[in-house]
Amino acid sequence: MPNRTLSFAYTACVAFAALLAFLLAATAEQTVHVLDDPDLVWITQSDGTHATDEVARTVRDVADAHDATIGYSVLDVRTPSSLAHLYLAVSDPGSRYGRWLDEGYPSFSRSFTVRTHPIEEFREVGPHGYYLVFGAPDAAPALREALAGHGLTEAPGVQRTRLWHFLAGGHLWHLVAVAVLTTVTATGAGVLLASRDHAVRRLQGHSYGRLLLGELVGVLRLWALVLPVSAVVVLGLLGLYNGGAQLGFYTVLALALLASLTLPCLITHAVVLALVGTTGILPALQGRLPVRGTTAAVYLVRVPAFALTLVLIGSVVTTAREVRDHRLGLELHDRYGQTSRPALSANYGWADEQAVDDTLGPWLRRADAEGDLVLAVQMRLSEIVPAGGTPPQDRPVLLVNDTYLTEEEVLSPTGSGTDRPRPCGSSCPRPSPGPPSHWSRG
Repeated sequence: MPNRTLSFAYTACVAFAALLAFLLAATAEQTVHVLDDPDLVWITQSDGTHATDEVARTVRDVADAHDATIGYSVLDVRTPSSLAHLYLAVSDPGSRYGRWLDEGYPSFSRSFTVRTHPIEEFREVGPHGYYLVFGAPDAAPALREALAGHGLTEAPGVQRTRLWHFLAGGHLWHLVAVAVLTTVTATGAGVLLASRDHAVRRLQGHSYGRLLLGELVGVLRLWALVLPVSAVVVLGLLGLYNGGAQLGFYTVLALALLASLTLPCLITHAVVLALVGTTGILPALQGRLPVRGTTAAVYLVRVPAFALTLVLIGSVVTTAREVRDHRLGLELHDRYGQTSRPALSANYGWADEQAVDDTLGPWLRRADAEGDLVLAVQMRLSEIVPAGGTPPQDRPVLLVNDTYLTEEEVLSPTGSGTDRPRPCGSSCPRPSPGPPSHWSRG
């Protein structure tokens, strides 16, 4: 069996893999909705000639013709953060996709639910959005061609979000870096601490290959104990958390992450063992280590560890600010009572700003005139100054409407009260297009 430090390193690989698989599945589900790996057709453009009922029949015909399952996924309008709807066209009612339609989709996360419906019911929400194609790769291009016959097309350059994208940034990336640094450092330290034992084996005539093979056999023996225990613990925890939903997907994901975390450890194990072998047998029996190689290895770990520490500290500070802003936002929502925040769906190609203004402008202006709209847009002064003008300082500006001035206290940068700005109505300069932030009450 490996020594305690090596046992910790390879056991930590198992623990980190289980934790990362859980967090990755729970995080990704809120974005991709379905944890399977279907082909994606994202319809964002149309010529306005389609009939939704005919589109539904076309989707079902494509699914039946290619022995596939096609789902249309969309977030719920009232609770988009925790609920999605999946409208299914299933060619084989006895398949697991048929069970999704009959029994509901087995969501991994308890905080996110996917409700299933027959494809014929999507007339109120379709046909723009995400079409997920399961079970037949050739069905995706056929679906694109069939939808194009209804004037529905994808925007050029569409890229699909993959699971690894969630590991490539944010908090999960920090956790991956911590896992790799921890396990690799522990592996190197464990091999160095066993240098005398390796010297004894070298004195007995063991070659480098035989030493490495013996180390790996010890790791396998360790895992023969750790993996079953870990599996029982994970099964119990997942059973309590979600009833074992998506267990197959989670298992494959955890094994893939375990292999990814173990590979750097094995490389480190082999390299450090070779480094230890550069010391003579008699000095190694006395506990001497290769000074230069050990020092270089220590600094190779220290530098990224220091950089990671700075990144984690910055992440903690940023997260604390976000929590504070969320708390203030919740207090503001409570004070205003029943509020909502409209947003433009990404399922529609809003490239024509005039079309957006013609469609939504009258409604927003009417809500503003009736006092049902609170507008607050953070901008730069350069975005408001008319073309050709140059502001003395490009300071941040908060653009608000009359309702905001009526109901919100206006403070100076020092926190003291100020005279309320006079509403300018239609005489205000029109800012350049930017992302609005507003609440609509009612």
